[in-house]
Amino acid sequence: MQLALSAIDFAGRRRSTLKRATLERMGLSISEAVRVLLRRVAVEQAIPFAIEVPSAGMRAAMEEARTLSHARCATPDSLFEALSTKGE
Repeated sequence: MQLALSAIDFAGRRRSTLKRATLERMGLSISEAVRVLLRRVAVEQAIPFAIEVPSAGMRAAMEEARTLSHARCATPDSLFEALSTKGE
């Protein structure tokens, strides 16, 4: 179990401030929230929320969001150039 816990990927560093602030409003740290989740999984022998296969539209939106999260312009100048020619 310890190995599985160490393999959890918390890669969303850009969103970590939002996650932390949301959990702080609930009175929890990130590690406390993970402990609560894992305790519920152990007690209920199931994930404590519904996990469903996303629809085709949702998968397309998720893929679009992934591509948008990657920088497509190397410099601010190239970004402004791309934005100025977008409407032409």
